[in-house]
Formats: sequence, structure tokens, C-alpha cells
Amino acid sequence: MPPQKNILMILQADYPPDIRLTKEIDALVQAGCRVYLLCHNKGNQPRVEEVDGATVLRLRHYGARWSALINTPLFFNPVWLLGLRRAIRRYAITSLHVHDLPLAMSALWMGRWFRIPVVFDVHENYPEAMRIWGRKGLLWFLFRNPWLAEKLERRCLDQADAVITVSEEHRAFFIRRGVAADKIHFVGNTVDYESYVAMPVDPAIVARYRDEYVLEYLGKFGPERDLETAIRGLRHLVPHIPNIRLLLVGDGPNVAALQHCAREEGVAERVEITGWVPFAQTASYISACHICIVPQPSNPFIDNTIPHKIFQYMALEKPVVCSDAKALVRIVRESQCGEVFPSRSPQGFAEAVLKICRGDLSYGKNGRRAVEEKYNWRTSSRTLIALYHNLYSDLLDRNGAV
Repeated sequence: MPPQKNILMILQADYPPDIRLTKEIDALVQAGCRVYLLCHNKGNQPRVEEVDGATVLRLRHYGARWSALINTPLFFNPVWLLGLRRAIRRYAITSLHVHDLPLAMSALWMGRWFRIPVVFDVHENYPEAMRIWGRKGLLWFLFRNPWLAEKLERRCLDQADAVITVSEEHRAFFIRRGVAADKIHFVGNTVDYESYVAMPVDPAIVARYRDEYVLEYLGKFGPERDLETAIRGLRHLVPHIPNIRLLLVGDGPNVAALQHCAREEGVAERVEITGWVPFAQTASYISACHICIVPQPSNPFIDNTIPHKIFQYMALEKPVVCSDAKALVRIVRESQCGEVFPSRSPQGFAEAVLKICRGDLSYGKNGRRAVEEKYNWRTSSRTLIALYHNLYSDLLDRNGAV
């Protein structure tokens, strides 16, 4: 008889929230799989809990300081290895699905030990991200060393039974590095279109910005996002759009740096940082704006990933202004849903905004059409489901089942 499809996902962070994981879990559950998720527990949540259709298995919490140390997501950490071993045995796991590099080798070790396949879900170019983070010292050398990360990633790519990427560019990058094309599966970081466009819009949030021309960024703030370019671009836009406002919806490690930049540029009163908002409110904030932005610059890290937010923007018919990062350029130009500016160019950013503001092109409608027809989770999830169908078909063949 066919093997039971008990999938154990492995996530280095807490869960929830994680939009991509929620979508993957739902797709696999709808396809008849039983999904378990082993994850961190910085928030001291219940050790075992049913969330979004999956059984979430969290590490033991030892207090904020000790948990961060004891449960550090490293492939040689015995806490994670023992957690994996225990979950595989207890829940009769038949395949492993590891998200990102830090715990990929742990999953591969356990996969070989228990003779079960491993799917390596690569959300981003981790070695290049480490170069951008760029910290020095002994801990950096051990845990944030891009050279070591490249070596580890190459080994994980070779040993995994299947690899998932979130962009076509990252898939092509891996193929150029010698990974077999039929091993790599492109599962886009797309939006669950039907549910997102049906999300209620809070009229109070929309009314709050009714008298302003709003540029909006949605998501996490980090130095790699280069929101400073958008802030500096405001100086060039104020003479042309006197009521302009830059609305930064989210939070992150460089909020203070962004506030300092706004003061230096003399536009502090035009920059608003909301702090983190619930996912259910994101559609309301997008609905309140005129143009949505993705300013993160072109580099080997950004060029190989696609943020979920761009498809949220497009789904709600908002024109997009993005940098010339490769994956972003391809989507925006192919869809004709916005304008592109040279990375780290405040003047170029302003010119792209003005082109949309003064133009009569149907940027928003074009973007929504592209999401309806191509860039939606209904389409992307088919690749994920097909991957697992083939994976278990191979298991049947190897086991001689009929």
C-alpha cells in the first residue's frame, strides 16, 4: 500500500506568523498530506498546538535569554537534532521539508538516518545575505561567514532530494552552479489572490490618508531594504506633489536610522512609521495609498528573491515603483504594472514616482490582471503539490509497492 504522507517541516523561527509557510501547509493538507512543523519557541507558546491545519511542535522554552542560546538554529545543535529525531519517530514522518539553510544539514542527516526524502526550501540567497549583514569577530566567523555558508549550501543542494526556490532567477543561479535542473522546483512567493482581494478594508484607515498622496512600503525594515533612498527621494518630490507622504507600514532593526535620515533630509513630517500591524490590516493600508514601493537595491541577494508584498500591491491594483533588481524588473516590466529606477538613486526614485503620477497608463489594472492570470498562489501551489506527488511516487517505486 502507498506510504502515508506525513511531512515534517523545519523552521528556524517561531510560528506563526509566516505567510509562505501558511500557504504551503494549506496546499499540502488540501492535497491529502499530514503536516507537522518543528520550530523555535522564543515566544514561549504551547509546545504542541494545531495551527493552520498543521501540528506545530515547538522547542522547550528556557526563558528569553537562555532559549536564544540553547535553541540557536545551527545544524550541529543537539537540541534541534534530538527534536527532529523525536518527531520523526513519534509521528511516523515519511519526508522532511526544511526551510532555509541554517537547519538544512540537520534535516539531511536525519533523512539519511531514517531513509526518508528531504526537500530543501530555499527562501533566499543566504550566503549573500550574510555578506550584507557583514558583522565581524569570532561569532561572525563561525555563524555568519558567507564563505562557509556557500560551502554548506552547495553540499545541501547536492544531497537534497528536491530543492524549492521562490524565484526563477534563483533557480537559474543554482543551475549555473551545477545543480540538476530537474531537482529544482520554482514555487513562487505569490499571493493567495482570492482571499486577499476579499479581505475587509477598514474605512477609518483609508480616511486617515484621504487628503494626502501616499507612497507606501509594507514589511520589515532592515538595511538591505534601502528605504533611505525613498526618504531622500521625497526632497525631489515635494515641489511637484506638495501633499506627499511616505507611509512605512511595519517595523524592523533600523527604525532609528530611518527616522534620523528623515530628519537630515528635512522631511520628517512627511514620513510615517506605523509599527507592526496585523496581516488582516495590510489590505487596508495598501488601499489607502496611491503608489507602492519596493526600493531594495540590485545585488546578488536581492536579485534572486521576490518579496510577497509586490503581489499584494498588484492584487489591489496599486502601481509599483521598484529598483532595478533583476527579479523585480522582470515582473514589473512584463506586467507593465509600474516603473523601475536605478538602485540607490533618490533622483531616479522620484522620477519613477512622477512618471506614474503624471501618466495615464493602467498600471494598477495591469498588475491585477497579471496576478489573476499568473502570479497567484493557486498557480504556484500546483508545483509544490506535483513535487510531493512525484516524491511519493518514487518512494512507491523504490519500495516495490503497487
